[in-house]
Amino acid sequence: SDLSKMIYPNLDIKLKEDKNVPSDLEQFDIYDCLDEFQGEQKLEGANKWHCPKCNDFQEAKTRTEIFKAPKYLIFHINRFETKSESSFFGAIRSEEKKKDNTYINFPLKNLDIRKYIKGFEDKNAIYNLYAILYHSGELTSGHYFACCKNLGKWVFYNDHVANDFPDETKLVNKLAYLLFYKKNKFD
Repeated sequence: SDLSKMIYPNLDIKLKEDKNVPSDLEQFDIYDCLDEFQGEQKLEGANKWHCPKCNDFQEAKTRTEIFKAPKYLIFHINRFETKSESSFFGAIRSEEKKKDNTYINFPLKNLDIRKYIKGFEDKNAIYNLYAILYHSGELTSGHYFACCKNLGKWVFYNDHVANDFPDETKLVNKLAYLLFYKKNKFD
């Protein structure tokens, strides 16, 4: 039961593993992803942990926690998935790559992560969104574009073009890939 502590610059959140989405009517939000992020995960099969003491791969459990609320919070919605199937001798026999376009709802204002902080209690762990990076297309081809808040207004950036983006209700969509939040009040 060795404990390993690492600091990550962003939250690499996966879409819920156990989602059984019967239709487009069911939605997930960023809090569902945070619950999944902080849940315990088994490291087994091709994803076993390498033990530095015995120099062998072992089954293990891992848990990621947020110790302290940062000034800036970056969510990477892990929409790209690669599933590998190994042969009896360990060589990769086939790989399936796909993009998950599940709709994830996220707040533009007042993202509250206080319940997820496991270290320093922080009553100011509330954030406002200031930028979104989108990905359209599939795993093997696609295009990136962004919306960023500039002087209180949302601006759409696509290659060399920048235009006002007047409809905030369209910011939250299934193309969102990276979410950039800034803490409302700094300590």
